[in-house]
Amino acid sequence: VLTSKTILVRPVSVASPSQLRRTFSKLSKNMGRENILKYQLEHDHESDLVTEKDQSLLLDNNNNLNGMNNTIKTHPVRVSSGNHNNFPFTLSSESTLQDFLNNNKFFVDSIKHNHGNQIFDLNGQGQSPHTLWIGCSDSRAGDQCLATLPGEIFVHRNIANIVNANDISSQGVIQFAIDVLKVKKIIVCGHTDCGGIWASLSKKKIGGVLDLWLNPVRHIRAANLKLLEEYNQDPKLKAKKLAELNVISSVTALKRHPSASVALKKNEIEVWGMLYDVATGYLSQVEIPQDEFEDLFHVHDEHDEEEYNPH
Repeated sequence: VLTSKTILVRPVSVASPSQLRRTFSKLSKNMGRENILKYQLEHDHESDLVTEKDQSLLLDNNNNLNGMNNTIKTHPVRVSSGNHNNFPFTLSSESTLQDFLNNNKFFVDSIKHNHGNQIFDLNGQGQSPHTLWIGCSDSRAGDQCLATLPGEIFVHRNIANIVNANDISSQGVIQFAIDVLKVKKIIVCGHTDCGGIWASLSKKKIGGVLDLWLNPVRHIRAANLKLLEEYNQDPKLKAKKLAELNVISSVTALKRHPSASVALKKNEIEVWGMLYDVATGYLSQVEIPQDEFEDLFHVHDEHDEEEYNPH
């Protein structure tokens, strides 16, 4: 005898990949950044139009779909302006104050879209950057190439990324970053097509304080004149070589800074030289030779365990 039976199937909550991404963002506080980046890259192709549900419901497959609070959330949209005539860039010389404020709102909305309030909540409690970036003021060559978030990088920039003991600004930044902020990494980054480098290769006077400011780069050029002459047939390669030599000089000067010297002796920091290619967006490492006079610049307090003995 055949009998009929009614089978009740309880709806199961299954989170879509997009929903999981948003849940992952909320749970990412204690996860390694490399895992977060890997996850984002793997899911970056997904639509930004997602259905966001309560986190606890997403993770509990025993909850009824009817109990979910569905809200449609779209990716932040940049407000366009009639004054924008600088495509593909987002602002132009004709942009108004409101255009800049709209861009700022897009910046905030984008971070909140991916990370909720987590980033700004943490930054509101103080800063704890892991890296000091010393780079050029060039608009194309900032620390944005590291794809980090606000609060990760302590930044100092000047024309031609010059570090020397006579510049109290860079010296103060280095001391503060190492002694107070306790950064663990320091990057000195030059770049291709640097205006300061081109000017240092020219005999033409710039005027004002700029000629004085670029004197350290001209000294580097003078010290490496024969080497640079090998690139006379290719001005771009010559400028790139001088940019690399300038990075080496700045890294050497940084390592001789009292705070950096002590931190390096204690293996508390790593210092890297980099060159950014403005035409590709990629960084490359600049090899830094050993400084034979390194120990001459290592000074320490009297209470340090290591005692200076001149004999």
